[in-house]
Amino acid sequence: MKNLFFVLILFLFHIQLQCQNEPQILKRAIELGKIADIYHDGLQAMHSDSLEKAIDYFSLVIYYAQTQTDSVYFLDYIVQSYIDRGYSHHILENYGEAKLDYERALAKDEANASAYFKLAKSLVQLEDYKGAIMNFNKALSFDRDNGSYIYARGLAFYGLAKYQFAIKDFTTAIKINPSDGRSFHARACCHYKLNDYKAANEDYLKSHEIDPYFSSAYLNKADENQNSEKIGKKKKEDHYLDEILDKVVISSEPVNNIDAHYSSGMYHLGIHSYKTAIRDFSRVLELDNQYFEAYLNRGAAYYELKNYSRSIRDFNKFLEFDNDNYSVYMNRGLAKLKMKDYESAIEDFTKVIEFNGNDFSAINNRGNCYLQLAEYHAAIKDFDRIAILAPKNALNLVLRGCAKSRLDQEDAAIEDFTEAINLDSKNAPAFFYRGYSYTKLEKYELALLDFNNAVDYKPDYADAYLQRALSKYRIDRTGKEDLLKAKELGHSKAGKYLRQFGWE
Repeated sequence: MKNLFFVLILFLFHIQLQCQNEPQILKRAIELGKIADIYHDGLQAMHSDSLEKAIDYFSLVIYYAQTQTDSVYFLDYIVQSYIDRGYSHHILENYGEAKLDYERALAKDEANASAYFKLAKSLVQLEDYKGAIMNFNKALSFDRDNGSYIYARGLAFYGLAKYQFAIKDFTTAIKINPSDGRSFHARACCHYKLNDYKAANEDYLKSHEIDPYFSSAYLNKADENQNSEKIGKKKKEDHYLDEILDKVVISSEPVNNIDAHYSSGMYHLGIHSYKTAIRDFSRVLELDNQYFEAYLNRGAAYYELKNYSRSIRDFNKFLEFDNDNYSVYMNRGLAKLKMKDYESAIEDFTKVIEFNGNDFSAINNRGNCYLQLAEYHAAIKDFDRIAILAPKNALNLVLRGCAKSRLDQEDAAIEDFTEAINLDSKNAPAFFYRGYSYTKLEKYELALLDFNNAVDYKPDYADAYLQRALSKYRIDRTGKEDLLKAKELGHSKAGKYLRQFGWE
């Protein structure tokens, strides 16, 4: 009886507690309903592109929920509102604000894979690729087979120029989803960067086969207006959201858009299909004559086709947009050198050297231009600089030797030619020019030995046959066969000597 009494007392105490807590539970339910309504309004604003309004709603949810005395009951709304507010900031390209919101969400929920993933994508936009990869790894620790996470990490590796790691991620993403065209696009870009054009072409064709309305992956040359046009698409297509790097862009525009033509041009340039590349870049410029990278790459294609005047014209156009790009001055200088516009080429090579005083190619080519202009002392100064940068460069020694020979410094020239031969025992030009220096010193027997080596290592060396004939003639009045061979090879002076020596 006594035990029954205690049971009754406990029962009545429980009823009393329930009655006391009922208003608090009811109040919490009402507050939760209010917060849910505000949060729902935020989602509606976000999905209807009213992002600033969405940010206000999510901020209100966070503030209101955190002011509750038992805010732990509202934790899910707080975390999700930070994530959605961060997402809205990200779409507005406020990547720093987005990063802070994702970090706030993770401070309250350290096991939120989605927050790590979105934080990583913001870090990509902030070019913190290493930080991005770390957070992609954290997201994958909760969902290791998530193809979107793996794909996005591959883009971050691409941003770090770690193309092999990126290829590995894109390949894994393809294994998870073989119909993932974007991964084929991105992997094609990696293969292109590694000069594996065959693999790049295969992936490009596969991506186009999966969805012909993709434009291919391309180097991001889009201006701010083009980027802003993509914002709407990113909000509506979650699986493409923010998967845009400064290095790779995956677009959902039809394949006849401007970036698709540019991408096609880059691909054809890479596989040495220069005429097709020119067609593609010309189409880009028809659509947008301010797309200055198209001028640069079309100029490169013209250069490869030996159309140097058109090449220079395109490089000039590019430099109107970016006159501090030393590599373009280098390319334009090379085109001018091919056209024998040596003085103008020197100006371009000098600009490159001013930017980088140790640019081997610019110094070497400027020295060659000085050599062609008979400015031998200036040429030797440049070749001396190359000799310091690359003391075992045989070609530089030959060119410096030629400049010294033109100044009648034959002994010094012979030293350079001999050093070049020591570095490359089959260097036909070094043998030829040393032989020529010996003829100037009237050492015809030594010259004859060098001309023999020159034609042995280069059987179509017309100059060597001509000079060997002249050396033979001075030694014993022979050399007709060599003059005939020089004439056969197209040497313009061979006929004159044949007539002069009475052999024709």
